[in-house]
Amino acid sequence: MALRLKMLTPLESAVATIIEIFHKYSRNEPHHDKLSKAELKCLIQKELGNVLKVSQPKMGELVLPREEWKDLDVNKDHSVNFKEYMILITTLLILMPRDSNQAHGLGPGSSDSASRFS
Repeated sequence: MALRLKMLTPLESAVATIIEIFHKYSRNEPHHDKLSKAELKCLIQKELGNVLKVSQPKMGELVLPREEWKDLDVNKDHSVNFKEYMILITTLLILMPRDSNQAHGLGPGSSDSASRFS
């Protein structure tokens, strides 16, 4: 019985991309299921460089301070596993504008964004 390929929804595609990106960078070191600090830094610079900076941010960019690096390594094994990586991704999702209107300066008080939730 052949598997039928289905089109992924945008959210399913986003989840698949998050997983693929983790594996793209975690394969460089001996532990293929974890990111070293260097691998995580490379991932952030190449994949999140428009919104997250490791150092010297520009206006509107988020920074990952040194203490945040330590917080990502929850189990203190000097690497970031997939669960710890997801803490970073989830934190970014929480900190980024939740509404495209907010990203364009319309904000939550605009009549357009408010009408969608009434």
